[in-house]
Amino acid sequence: MQGLNLIWLVAANFCMEEMHIKL
Repeated sequence: MQGLNLIWLVAANFCMEEMHIKL
């Protein structure tokens, strides 16, 4: 469960950076 949580955190961070670059 902890590993999945970490992957979700990294994925969310990556998405946020992508959105920031697009904006």
